[in-house]
Amino acid sequence: MEILQQTFKHHLSVVEDLLQKARGEENPARWLYTNNLRTPFFMLEALCRVYKKIANKELFDKLNTHFKMVEDALGQIDYYDTFAKEINTNNKDSLEIKNYFVAEALKKENILNDILTEKGWLSGERIAKTRKKLAEIPYQEEKEEVADIKNCYLNIIEKLNDFSESGDFKFDDIEDDVHEMRRKLRWLSIYPAAFMGVFQYASRASADIHLEKYMTPKIVNSSFTKLPDLITVDNPILLDKHYFFSLSWIIAEVGRLKDEGLKLEAYKEALTAIRTQEPSTQEIHKYAESNLTLSEIIKEAERAIRPFFEEENLPHLIIG
Repeated sequence: MEILQQTFKHHLSVVEDLLQKARGEENPARWLYTNNLRTPFFMLEALCRVYKKIANKELFDKLNTHFKMVEDALGQIDYYDTFAKEINTNNKDSLEIKNYFVAEALKKENILNDILTEKGWLSGERIAKTRKKLAEIPYQEEKEEVADIKNCYLNIIEKLNDFSESGDFKFDDIEDDVHEMRRKLRWLSIYPAAFMGVFQYASRASADIHLEKYMTPKIVNSSFTKLPDLITVDNPILLDKHYFFSLSWIIAEVGRLKDEGLKLEAYKEALTAIRTQEPSTQEIHKYAESNLTLSEIIKEAERAIRPFFEEENLPHLIIG
């Protein structure tokens, strides 16, 4: 499995380099968060999610557990740090809210520092163990490996489409419904990045008419729509660029709404912590500087997601 070896080698090397640089820091977790350790861990998770289906489920489930533990901890730091940076501290209450977010971010940093030490990340032991396990994976012809990756990607699309047509496809909760749907869609955009060249755009002159609304300058010029070409395969998996842009658009749009909803929940959490009484909806919106209620945010997300699925965009991502 040459693709497996090349992709894991690259992303593990990025992680290893960052961890080595963080060892001398007083707060490694803060340094690693600031220097984007989360992205290579997303890539490693993506590889595990595919190879557990086409190679060794037990091994890649275990590896994914270790990668996700770090990535989740980084996500928790990001959650509180983002709100701490955004808040407009123009009065005593908003300053207290900011201090709450800063304190929570620090708690999450301490949790990550413990994980980095206890799980052998900072010492290099975890990466060494991972490389040893990966070296034991049996060889597979490139053509077969590419075909397996492609079939896995197509199966994920099929399951998402089936889910969109089921009774479980609902929008009642910001975390369980909106955020979870965005996660599922986002993995479809992460896989091509993680495989570093196995996925490539097919040549196609123009987009289908209904896709034009997704071709915004922000999406077309986004770094998330640029596919890497660090490795070369004889028969890459071909993506339709315009449908991939539509995927990027819906991820960004739902992400914007998801962030707005989580912001309200974060401010409710902070106000509850610094006060003795439950904050009113009006107070939460005042300090969060938000004009939409959670139910309005969820409805907006539904109005974006449902047409995207009804247009049957996902099945057109892969060409051939």
